[in-house]
Amino acid sequence: MDLFFSTSSLKKKKRVHFHSFISSIHATLHSIKQEQLKKDGRSFHVDLSEENDPIKKVANKISEECDLLCFDEFQITDIADALILRNLLFNLFNSNTVVVATSNRPIRDLYKGGINYEYFEPTLGMIERFCREVEVGEEGLDFRREKAEESEGRSFKVGGEVGEIVEGWVGEWEGKEVEIEIEFGRVLKADKADLGKRIGEFEFDELCDRYYGSSEYRAIGMNFDVVILKNVKRMTLKNHNQSRRFITLIDELYEGKCKLICNAEVEIDELFGVDEIEDDWIGDDDVSPYTKGVTSGTVKPLPGWMDVRQSGGKMLGELASVRELRFAFKRAGSRLKEMTSSLWWEE
Repeated sequence: MDLFFSTSSLKKKKRVHFHSFISSIHATLHSIKQEQLKKDGRSFHVDLSEENDPIKKVANKISEECDLLCFDEFQITDIADALILRNLLFNLFNSNTVVVATSNRPIRDLYKGGINYEYFEPTLGMIERFCREVEVGEEGLDFRREKAEESEGRSFKVGGEVGEIVEGWVGEWEGKEVEIEIEFGRVLKADKADLGKRIGEFEFDELCDRYYGSSEYRAIGMNFDVVILKNVKRMTLKNHNQSRRFITLIDELYEGKCKLICNAEVEIDELFGVDEIEDDWIGDDDVSPYTKGVTSGTVKPLPGWMDVRQSGGKMLGELASVRELRFAFKRAGSRLKEMTSSLWWEE
């Protein structure tokens, strides 16, 4: 994607990670709603006319700013995102904005098995109508893992204290408690950080047991070049919320090109309990993060109560979320391998 984007001759172009893009869309829609409330108060009448559709306004603004929009790691795992994208993509395509995206899922597998899938399925047909699907790479080949195996050292430690390896990678440093601004006027506190040297240190529980999402993790990636993550725990579907947050964290740090130092209970290949999932829970879906086609990314909790249909005693939305989480486990492990390799530090 980076190679394609850099060589495009178009002047009005934008390349964005899908997490960042969808987060910015939510933020913009929130701002529009707040402006409307400020102007008309809570008694205003909802205007359903096409010209006042907030999503269309956002799409028009994007179309004015760029003729080419590149998504890295396009994915759909949340019903709210799915419904927003349906309208947004429709308006982008009608404005002749060229959309190019990378994904580890073919078009028809996007949001596969998600709750209220039937409301989004026509959007897949629209994407197929305006986009051409191209298979890239070799199925099952993990370039990140192969690259990491060529590395002569790594910044990942099993057991012990993370401090035992920090000095070897960043030298001596002192940090203090700092506050990092994130969207909607919120702040994230780092107990030990040096904004000048752009080094931040965090506990795994501190980042993954709280109600954090991509906005918080993106702020970390934007403010620090080196992130020290202490005491990473082994994850399974039983602690799926913690697992999802960790996967989102890794995605955002990877996108920010952050150098990662961490210690964990077990080796990277054992961090995610993928193979412990019973077949009658998951089914036979392919969970390779390198399926031929076109990504996976953050998997958000799906509100299973929105769809009352059952499958094997479990909500269909819940099953879809579990499948995506298992898939994301594979990819997160691959990224961890690369991010803690000496070759990553040398780039």
